[in-house]
Amino acid sequence: MQLHIRDAVIDYEIVHRPVKYGRLEFRDGMLRVIVPEGYGNTAAFIEKNTDWIYNKHLHLQRVIALAGEKRLEKSALSLTFIVWWKILYKGCNVNWK
Repeated sequence: MQLHIRDAVIDYEIVHRPVKYGRLEFRDGMLRVIVPEGYGNTAAFIEKNTDWIYNKHLHLQRVIALAGEKRLEKSALSLTFIVWWKILYKGCNVNWK
């Protein structure tokens, strides 16, 4: 489905889950509207949060545009691999401090 807010067209999906409260999240460029099972007023929930949705969408578009201009340095790639290796293969905890 698509949501039209001001000048933005945002793809979204409605997900019903066994949760107590509804929430909004962006995943892979798509807005997910997560609501409790049996929740019937999803349109009002979206309408109530249009400003947040629009601002978050603009922020993500800016970040994606900036990320397209950047390159990950070789040292950062090496560090990423080391952390990934420790977590998945060695079962070590990683100290993020």
